[in-house]
Amino acid sequence: MPVDSLCQHISPRTSLLSLSLSGCPRISDFGASSLSGLTQLHTLRLEDCSRVTDAGVAAALRALRLLAHLSLRRCPKLGDGAVAAAAHSPGLQSLRVAHCSGITDIGLAAISPLTNLKQLDVRSVGPITDAGIATVCAANVSLVTLQLGWCSGVTDSSLQTIAKLCECLEVLELYRLARVTDVGVEYLRHMRPHLRLSMYKCSLVSMRDL
Repeated sequence: MPVDSLCQHISPRTSLLSLSLSGCPRISDFGASSLSGLTQLHTLRLEDCSRVTDAGVAAALRALRLLAHLSLRRCPKLGDGAVAAAAHSPGLQSLRVAHCSGITDIGLAAISPLTNLKQLDVRSVGPITDAGIATVCAANVSLVTLQLGWCSGVTDSSLQTIAKLCECLEVLELYRLARVTDVGVEYLRHMRPHLRLSMYKCSLVSMRDL
């Protein structure tokens, strides 16, 4: 059965709580939007789906108000529209949008209402900056895990913001942040000594800080 037809087939099953459609490159916006009927869904994984766009995902997410866990990783055509639609699920606890290259500071600002968010993965997204990270940290103070990577606009300023505002943060993962230096890392460690910090190829951070 074609994956779009499968999505349409399962849509009336409103009692479904969890759905994974990872690695389905043939799913289109039609299939994604068909998921809007799964109004009791708590967990949705829509990963490695190269054809879906903001339109299809947003059409589904606007109806899925009970979502607690959402993963849209490695969907290259997704951007701010999909992220903004996630804000329709006020109880969302984890949001993973790594490798969705259309996400910017605008998308990060759109998830500000998600005050229950505990985990956020924004590795290798669009051109997010310190301003976007500041918006997220100010609004989502309950964050426990934050993953950042391949974000050329993120500097030591973001690490300082994280240290000041994310009082619940337990895990911070930083990947290939070319403008983060020892100064930001030292400040972070001073302010959050119990934080579990993982770093990978941040070229301006010396070995003593790894």
